[in-house]
Amino acid sequence: MPAIYRRLLSSLAALALGGVSVCWGAKQAAHASLDTARDAASANMSTEEGVKFQAESTTALHSGGTAAMDQCLRKLATKPHRATVYVRLGTDAAVREVLTDPRSNASKCLERQARAARFPRPPRDDYWVGIRVILQP
Repeated sequence: MPAIYRRLLSSLAALALGGVSVCWGAKQAAHASLDTARDAASANMSTEEGVKFQAESTTALHSGGTAAMDQCLRKLATKPHRATVYVRLGTDAAVREVLTDPRSNASKCLERQARAARFPRPPRDDYWVGIRVILQP
């Protein structure tokens, strides 16, 4: 087999294995996709500790202050906005990554708020939590 094909197959295998490890919460160097974040958060919510942690994380995001939420609301104009904020946390509760679905100006504001929030320590490293938010003008 020519060397170029061996390198291509090696790269594809590494990508495939990397995708599996991301789903199971292993350390990841690159930014996650929305699908990866959604799947990992859903898997975490299937456990009792995940349900408890999600409730604590929702409180942490909303306790960032009403001023921050008001700022997000001003970006909405006159229509309500529903979004899910996905947050990847380290063992020290540091925010490593934030994704929102769907993407919008209000979602970008929610991402900034999530990055500034003080979350509780997650059950393990590289822990994804999904927090549903409904903003009403």
